[in-house]
Amino acid sequence: MGNRNETKQGRGDRLILEGGEMMTVILMRGGKIKMRMPGVTERADGTLWTHGVPIADGAELQRHGIAQADYVRRVKAGELTAQDRACLVKLGANPSGLEALTAEQYERQEQERIAAMRAEYDRTHPGAAERRRIDGIYAEADRKRDWPGEYHPLMIEADKALEKWRATYPREAAAERASDLRAEAEHQRSLAVGALVYDADGWIDRKGQKERAAKFEAEAAKLEAEAAKCLKAAARA
Repeated sequence: MGNRNETKQGRGDRLILEGGEMMTVILMRGGKIKMRMPGVTERADGTLWTHGVPIADGAELQRHGIAQADYVRRVKAGELTAQDRACLVKLGANPSGLEALTAEQYERQEQERIAAMRAEYDRTHPGAAERRRIDGIYAEADRKRDWPGEYHPLMIEADKALEKWRATYPREAAAERASDLRAEAEHQRSLAVGALVYDADGWIDRKGQKERAAKFEAEAAKLEAEAAKCLKAAARA
């Protein structure tokens, strides 16, 4: 944040910050972002200003019975009252429940929230953390596809780790397989829909279109049945 001391006094509340670091501030209420404000500075009293104008909490103005027009007039005249100043936004939690965070604070808070959610997910989903690690190895291998000397060892490492994971977590492995099969079944059904309109520039008649669509639908049904078996296996594991 900026240097709170380097200010020069103007008339009334017209303080001009000299050398103060501008920041982006996130205003939140109830955990939801209400506004993202760039170019914000923090005054010595902790209030937030942007382009020489104080940032007021509308809910607080209303609670104190301050008319918006009267407040704006006093801001322009540089004649803020003590009651007006009590309604100005500061970093952190404000009386009305409005929360003001710097962009850095918000990003850190989001990272902590995501980390907590991931930890809770891992707690309730055995093997999830190890499965993500294995996916990371496959992703790294894919990035090294043009370097066989690095690609192949990574693929071998990932394949061995995945085989071990499936043996250690058979229920999760079966559920994952079922999800993959269902995704492929959906793909086959999309192909069936496309087959009903694809005629290869007139080479496939209506009967041929229906036959192709039926094959795709049959494959989708087969995949769905296999997925159901995997789910039953997962339930028994």
